[in-house]
Parts: sequence; C-alpha cells; structure tokens
Amino acid sequence: YNDEIMVTGGLSNGVYTKDTVIVNLKTFEYVDGPPMTTAHGAHAATIYIKNKEKFVVVAGGTNSDGILASVEMLRVCNSNKNILTGESWMEISQLNVARSGLALEIVGDKLVAVLGTTDQGGGDTNKFEEYDPVQNAWSFGDEVAVKDRTIFSYVTVSDFLRN
Repeated sequence: YNDEIMVTGGLSNGVYTKDTVIVNLKTFEYVDGPPMTTAHGAHAATIYIKNKEKFVVVAGGTNSDGILASVEMLRVCNSNKNILTGESWMEISQLNVARSGLALEIVGDKLVAVLGTTDQGGGDTNKFEEYDPVQNAWSFGDEVAVKDRTIFSYVTVSDFLRN
C-alpha cells in the first residue's frame, strides 16, 4: 500500500463532501472509496490498528453545520485487485471538544486528538483527548505544553527518528 493514499472529504466545488478516493501514486489512477457518514473539511485522519485490524480514522473538522466533534472509522481490507478498500464507515464516540485543524495520531497504542480551533471565531485549544476503544469514549489528558495554535503541521516523533 505504500503507493496508495486515501483522500477523505474536503471541499468540492464549494461544498463539503463525504467522498473518499484512493489514489495510486505510481499509476495516478484512482477509485472511489466508501463515502463517510459525515462531510468533513479541515479534519484530521490517521491509520489505527486495533486487535490486528486496520482502520482509517477521521476526526473533527468543519462542514456547513460548523465545527465538528464527530469521529468515524473505516475497517481496511484488500480487494482482489490489490487496491485498498474498506467496508463502510462507522461512527464512534465523539470528541469532547469539537475542533478543526487538529492533529490525530497514534501515541503508543492510543489514538490521540490534539490542538485545533474550537469555534468559528478562532478560539483555540491546547487540550488533548485520548480514545479508549473498550469504553468507546474520549477522555481528556493534560494540556499540551505548547502555545495554542491552529493551521499547523505535525510529524510523529517515534523511536525510528531517535535511533
């Protein structure tokens, strides 16, 4: 799958979309993926592995209804054509704080949402939340010791980078 990416949501002709597209970066061919349950823009996405099952997770963002707290997962599987496909998106517990422009990543074995804009007026948060799949609930962690910010980029600093 190193040659494929999944594009989730965004704006299409000025309208927020639920659409997903899987793009092969070698051939530049694409296939439509299953639509999300909620249209998302300015959201975060990551890969999450739970009990050896692989999921694409989309969280937060914005759409015509405003800033979102919604989170949804897509179980990932193979098709006969070796193209990344999935089943259908399923909603999981919402974030405690609706936010767009957030980071969503795996830290250890936990799914973590951090930073972001909390309202249309530009209010920011430095709170992070972690997901408990057993309880299907998000809980607050400590505040992140960085200045409140949005419109940022991030990279996971793992043991790979430290060695």
